Amino acid sequence: INSQDVIGDLMKTVRQVANIAVIVSQVEAKSVDELRQYGDLLREKMGSGIAVLAASVQGKGSLVCMVTKDLIDERGLRAGDIVKQVAGYAGGSGGGSPHMALAGIKEVGKLAVALSHVDQIILQLSSSATLT
Repeated sequence: INSQDVIGDLMKTVRQVANIAVIVSQVEAKSVDELRQYGDLLREKMGSGIAVLAASVQGKGSLVCMVTKDLIDERGLRAGDIVKQVAGYAGGSGGGSPHMALAGIKEVGKLAVALSHVDQIILQLSSSATLT
């Protein structure tokens, strides 16, 4: 699978949450590095937005969250905060920098459930973030 095709398909799934462009998807990835690469490509392509991608890699669940710089600066949103909460719904934990964070998921069967909470988590975090 060509990564540009994957990114193109993901870009068609953008939706608005609290006036933020959001992509949430379960993708096929051969490795955590490939998953991270998808996150990087989406960050470039979206310009402004948040992407949360999940993949089952060698039987283990992985999540990557990507937040563009403008949302970190203006809305106080951080990828580490988002990924930690999402992963929590599937017995996972993780963290990372404000713009990119990774999490490991113990209960791969709960990936879809965890992803279903992303919008709610973004809403909570964006409303609790103080706007300067």
